Amino acid sequence: MRLLYVSQYFPPEMGAPAARVSELAAIWAQEGHEVTVLTGFPNHPTGKIHPDYKQKFRRMTLTENTSGIRVVRTWLCPVANRSSVERMVNYVSFFLSAIVRGVFLQRPDAIIGTSPQLLSAAAGWLLAKRFRRPFILEVRDLWPESLPASGVGTTEGFTYQILDTIASFLYKASDLVVVVAEPFRAVIAGKSPTARIDVVENGVEENLFKPYPKEECKEEFGLKRFFLVSYIGTVGQAHGVQTLLKAAATLEDRYPDLRFLIVGEGAEREELQKAACHLPNVDFWGERPRNEIPKIIGASDVCVVLLKNNEVFEKVLPTKILEFFACGRPVVAGVRGFIADLVEKSKAGIVIEPGSDTELGDAIERMHENRERLISMGNNGRNYVLEHYRREDKALQYLQIIKNLLCSVPVKEPLLKRPFDILLSGAGLLFSIPIWLVIAAAIKLEDGGPVFYSQDRVGIRGRRFKSWKFRSMRVGSDQEFGPLQASEKDPRVTRVGSLLRPTAADELPQLWNIFSGDMSFVGPRALMPEEIELSANGEPVPLTNISGFNERHSVRPGLTGVAQIYAPRDIPRRDKFRYDLLYIKRQSFLLDLKLIAMSFWITFRGKWEFRGEKI
Repeated sequence: MRLLYVSQYFPPEMGAPAARVSELAAIWAQEGHEVTVLTGFPNHPTGKIHPDYKQKFRRMTLTENTSGIRVVRTWLCPVANRSSVERMVNYVSFFLSAIVRGVFLQRPDAIIGTSPQLLSAAAGWLLAKRFRRPFILEVRDLWPESLPASGVGTTEGFTYQILDTIASFLYKASDLVVVVAEPFRAVIAGKSPTARIDVVENGVEENLFKPYPKEECKEEFGLKRFFLVSYIGTVGQAHGVQTLLKAAATLEDRYPDLRFLIVGEGAEREELQKAACHLPNVDFWGERPRNEIPKIIGASDVCVVLLKNNEVFEKVLPTKILEFFACGRPVVAGVRGFIADLVEKSKAGIVIEPGSDTELGDAIERMHENRERLISMGNNGRNYVLEHYRREDKALQYLQIIKNLLCSVPVKEPLLKRPFDILLSGAGLLFSIPIWLVIAAAIKLEDGGPVFYSQDRVGIRGRRFKSWKFRSMRVGSDQEFGPLQASEKDPRVTRVGSLLRPTAADELPQLWNIFSGDMSFVGPRALMPEEIELSANGEPVPLTNISGFNERHSVRPGLTGVAQIYAPRDIPRRDKFRYDLLYIKRQSFLLDLKLIAMSFWITFRGKWEFRGEKI
């Protein structure tokens, strides 16, 4: 598949959104798919272009390759993530720039747009309309619900209402909504009852986030003599990091070896750092490279996850808690809902009331006094992640969902394709009546069997229909030989059939299938549901097990097509299916006219049964 992923955030930017996109895309590329990520120049959350891209930023757009992914960076207005106005300038600039740059990309098979932020997803939807391809809305956080939950505005505010309108529209307009946590499903279904929703939870790259020797990590960062409690992640309005500062103040005199570390950037960082200037047991580190984060976690005795006490945050699944688990470190989670259930189910930490510095202090104190228990909690978390939240497993699950979508959502036909099919098939039915009478008489005179032969075939979206042909094989051949593809000097073919098949005259009745809409003149060959192919060792292989079978059904099957004209008749079906998929990606009305003209030439020359090249 050729996939386009639209995300404003991508490494070297830090944070879960960038990590999720890069790691999923890398695995998809390893699986052999052609993945393009349309993103911005890295500047989040400080508003400063990353040093490696300062010179390149002047070029407005940049294409690079990383881990097999084609990364297309486009201009945006780099603004610090501090106020609503600054964020909106940043979001709108990427939205406009992504649309302008995106229209010049190669046509993908599917487009994924991420939210938040919503305008990034909206850009993906517009590009999907431009390319006439299915659109997948990926929802990582509930917007705009998260804004008032974080203390930004109210549900009656103008900004909230605008964003809510955009979100509701995208839920309805998307071919598929993919959410990262099961509780999101009910929220989205409430706004768009007809939305198709699948869950692909956050995962963790367990080869990057793994247990490191604690003492070695502490020594590397100069923290060897401390019992380290770390908050690692966005220091934003949703996270309630001030709770950690209050707990640090309470424990300062009682535990001299206790050290609190806050790692990350965000809208609240400067204010919190000022508030903590009198606390000698609290350190603030800025944004660190992603490959350094596992060792910082490894140096920690306890990792802290904090969210404000709000119903919206009871539904989320932050990637960082899975990263803590994967590194074998216990957590204290000031949360409710989905995350609290996860911590308790995994037995990897302690759950406290959100916003309670007293409970946070008590939990840290208990962990400080019982360090053997920390080892057990850490092991529990690592095992739980490996069983349920491996990034590769989630990426492959996501891939299968995309494949299923492409099979179930028909590719939009060229505007003139269906009217042309109706006019040409109608004319063909009318003017071929004399030929029908001659063929029918010849079939009857040969063996007295039925004139017509019908079979169940698989059409668009996997729907079955009756395909009609003049009978060219012996009566009962299906029962005797099974649903095999015709071969050279096939013993099932009658004498009349051997005259009809080279000119495809036996397929004249399929003009009715075209007229009624089951088929088109041009498309993949319509296959029988139970059709098989013999493998190299003579074993029967169902076509449904062959790669590309399902993807073919995103368009109507056809009398002729790229595979019918260009593929030798006796090559394996998986190779023929590649011709079909090529047509689906490149289909246009002019291509259809070209293939139809070539088909008439093959008919005139009587070469449809020829085993090699027909043109």
